[in-house]
Amino acid sequence: MEQNPDNKSLMPTSEQITQAANVLAQLPTGQIPEEISREIERLWVTSIVRVVPLRQSEGKLQVLCSTSQDSTMPSIDIAQTWILPGDTENGLGGTIQRACHTMLGSNDTMPYKYLQSAFYEDENGAKNVATYCVDLTNIDTPAHSTWINFDDISSDNAIVDTIVPELKNAFIKDVQFDEVTQEGYMTTQGIASEQSDHETQMPTSEQITQAAKVLTQLQTGVVPLEIFHEITRLWVTSIVEVVPLRIVDGKVQVLLLQRPDDDPNWPSMKHSPGTVLRATDVTEGIPSAISRIYNKELGIEEWQEPQYVQPIFHQVNRGAEMAQVFYIDLTYQEVNGEWYDADALPKDIVDTQLSFIQAAVNKYTTDKQ
Repeated sequence: MEQNPDNKSLMPTSEQITQAANVLAQLPTGQIPEEISREIERLWVTSIVRVVPLRQSEGKLQVLCSTSQDSTMPSIDIAQTWILPGDTENGLGGTIQRACHTMLGSNDTMPYKYLQSAFYEDENGAKNVATYCVDLTNIDTPAHSTWINFDDISSDNAIVDTIVPELKNAFIKDVQFDEVTQEGYMTTQGIASEQSDHETQMPTSEQITQAAKVLTQLQTGVVPLEIFHEITRLWVTSIVEVVPLRIVDGKVQVLLLQRPDDDPNWPSMKHSPGTVLRATDVTEGIPSAISRIYNKELGIEEWQEPQYVQPIFHQVNRGAEMAQVFYIDLTYQEVNGEWYDADALPKDIVDTQLSFIQAAVNKYTTDKQ
């Protein structure tokens, strides 16, 4: 998928890049022509929500499976949908409900629980996937589907082994679901109306084709800054955040860095270390992005295993972001940055990162108990 970096003749000129960026700037968020969408999917990391339907019946956990005349073994029903920039209004709860609506044709709200995250590559590009289970105990069984006891699922079932291995873990049998309110559900009709209300001068089909050709010439994972800024508005950006923590005199402290004075989004502001998850990171996985944070931001040369916290989906001033949040304990290590008490953070911090820090501190505190 990645183009040959040695073939300089294929790279677009700076003028072509500017022209393509201008075309992207005319596109309203949520309305991307297919020929441009295909190229962004190749260049970027696409964020996805995947949903596994479960229920409790007679004290047993059951999984919803499809029945087919062409197969003797039912397959687990799994719904998935892209996370859209407009989903920040109602959060991932709304995205999950949209996936359920597509699968079940029901507008009922369904409690859900986070299972796992995965980062992989398919034939179209790199994918950052958050998998959730939903409780369908009070939902009618869809046509052509049946419920199978979790314990009866074959251990060699490909879905179980490769897509949602956490379904085989014991904790899922005691799953506690989060409640979802009706306000947290964005229907597909709501998304469409949100997009259609955006008034803009759309580029011509010829301009769109020319912009797509420029994107085709770009190497996967190598995006010029002008185009980068437009994609972050049009597409959900996958990021990795590593919150450095330590305990001093019984108090949890957070390490913060300072962004450059000429930063286009957060000039001179304090922030926790992080990086955009690149399509080229998929070869080595998320540790590739974490190593970049260690080396370029923290000055850590040797690998240290971070602890996973949770996925967080939010809106920042450049666009929607799907973050995979980790923490690292640096109690006994000297690194770049300045330490602050977790309950006394500076006012000039990037405020959208407060949720990362709070989640990391909570997990860190729990792990230390």
